[in-house]
Amino acid sequence: MTRSWTLALACLIVFFGTSAVAAEALRLAHVPIAVRDLDTMASEFARLGFSIKGGRPHANGIENRHVKFPDGTELELITARTREDQLSGDYLDLLAQGEGPAFLALYVSALDPLARWLDTKGIRHETDDGLLSIVRGQPLDDWFFAPLGDGVGLNRSPTDKPEHYRHANGATSLSAVWMAADDFNAERALLRTLGARMDTQTIRAPKSMKAPVAKLQRGQIRFLPKHFQRVPGHRIVGVTLAVPDLAIVERIMRSSDIRNPEVAYSPDRRSLVLPPGEHRLLWIEFSLPQGAFSE
Repeated sequence: MTRSWTLALACLIVFFGTSAVAAEALRLAHVPIAVRDLDTMASEFARLGFSIKGGRPHANGIENRHVKFPDGTELELITARTREDQLSGDYLDLLAQGEGPAFLALYVSALDPLARWLDTKGIRHETDDGLLSIVRGQPLDDWFFAPLGDGVGLNRSPTDKPEHYRHANGATSLSAVWMAADDFNAERALLRTLGARMDTQTIRAPKSMKAPVAKLQRGQIRFLPKHFQRVPGHRIVGVTLAVPDLAIVERIMRSSDIRNPEVAYSPDRRSLVLPPGEHRLLWIEFSLPQGAFSE
């Protein structure tokens, strides 16, 4: 290869490399769920067949419990006791409005390109302890971001044990997050910038309908109409969890006395859906692989 061709190839790699890496790294990380009574909500998730990892009191008044999956995704039950800093204050404000999913965390290849894009859009943000978050009151303020790094990410801890990843219901991954609102222009623009593929598909839950879906390198984000919001203004409304066998989930539901009409199959019978309830703060779909999205 001549020197000129080598230089040209290097230029192409520089030009296209960032977006390619971003597309590879863009994936779901975890969903923090704001709760008032941490013990009660942890018991409810255990009743649904999840293993619960205990959290710890934080200096800023926050306490949490973890539902962890082997691929690094997670659901986090979290509460705030006192207003000690911005984060604990945000959770107290959210809980004053109502319990439920509070934020969506995404893995990205690097934070600097994301910060530059936000700057071009005039979206104020801040970086703390290796995480990039959006200042409250801005577009995208219910999302935050972590660099994927070596693939381990923010959801691994030295205190993790094998039993924390073994769930009686068989769940192995957070495979989709559901959002509900009238306008997702900012989210879709950012996801395209980060390498997501946007599509319109027939989704099977919470009911069969056409909906926009963002396909990440791992996981999907489903965009639903605003009327699916359980708490007005809280746009994260549900999750899809991958399981190998719906019969196992059904047995857990029966043993916990969770019965129809609460438990409903999707029209193609490849996923089982639990609607929000008194102690269940979001839609929860247990889905076979590839079972919830495409025709």
